[in-house]
Amino acid sequence: MRENKIYEKYVAEVFGYFKGCKEGEGCFFFRQLGAQNRNDIEKVRVLTKVMVNLIDQGYFYSDDGNFMKLTEKGYAYTQDGQLEEISIDLKEVINYLDHKKPTFQTLWTFIGKENEAPFYVTGPEYFNVAKNFVHIDAVSYSDFMNLLQQNGQSISRVIWYNSLFKGIKPEEMDMFLDTLSRIIRNAYNADRQIISPSEEPDLDELEQILQQRTDDSASTTQPVSSHNKTIFVSYSHDTPQHEAWVDKFAKDIRSSGIKVITDADIRYGQDTNLFMEESVAHSDRVLIVITAKYKSKADGRMAGVGYETGIITGELVNDQNTIKFIPIIREGCGNQYYPRYLGNRWGADFTDDAKYNDILDKLIEDILKV
Repeated sequence: MRENKIYEKYVAEVFGYFKGCKEGEGCFFFRQLGAQNRNDIEKVRVLTKVMVNLIDQGYFYSDDGNFMKLTEKGYAYTQDGQLEEISIDLKEVINYLDHKKPTFQTLWTFIGKENEAPFYVTGPEYFNVAKNFVHIDAVSYSDFMNLLQQNGQSISRVIWYNSLFKGIKPEEMDMFLDTLSRIIRNAYNADRQIISPSEEPDLDELEQILQQRTDDSASTTQPVSSHNKTIFVSYSHDTPQHEAWVDKFAKDIRSSGIKVITDADIRYGQDTNLFMEESVAHSDRVLIVITAKYKSKADGRMAGVGYETGIITGELVNDQNTIKFIPIIREGCGNQYYPRYLGNRWGADFTDDAKYNDILDKLIEDILKV
């Protein structure tokens, strides 16, 4: 059976703002949450979603949308610290948060990150639900993983979760969220065993719509670029192997729906200096792939890397607090091969290929943050 201690921990944090309040009393929760966590945007984002769910479950209410008050049910929790049940209605909560246009980022915050998401959903569980709404050329979760690898596609969960999400028809999104909600409620309240990779979720109510669907109307699993995020990858041409790694790295990020620009996008006859200037200026984030050779070229202002260094340094002079420039550590330890201009900026460590997918997940999540 699954124990959802993460959600219960978040609930306790939310109720911590209402210490000493009685039924009908409360506080300006969202205002206080933002003020007390200015440097932890992720915490604000998660606790906001947990609060919206608690409102939906009847623990809180508000007359004006700002001052949150305890209901009788909410006051009871302050007395014994017990939830009536662990529950979520993804359709209601996500439609409210996203103004009836559900986004993957909101869903991912709820279910995506193990040991961090309020309602973590495993890969097999997500696959077994999604395959009833999206055409997939695989019967089981393990077959699906093998298919992704055979096609050279990433098995990073944030990428393929998003790909399947984007394949769901708008008119079937509510049913998908309802089905996923039931799977979560069943698992976290121990109504039955957690779904294993070989089990099928109970989807009886889908039978009619699935019978009516034809292959011609089936959705595809190709990712759709909907985040309006653009990144530029700056790197040095060290070796053919390194170039191949960068190419795969860019492809994997692109699979999540993010627009990725590299020097491979330069067209014949194009002004390369202008290309670099515009790519750095117009990108939301710039990923700098760190190697010994990159540092040498950057610090020595050599070739294209040297020119990009001048552009990046100019932006850093204007805004030292920017998080636009992210070191992607491919060689060395820590900031060993950082160009001088990067200082001690926190980077994503890709030196261990065995941890590639996990680090890629975290990087993509960071890029997609508002």
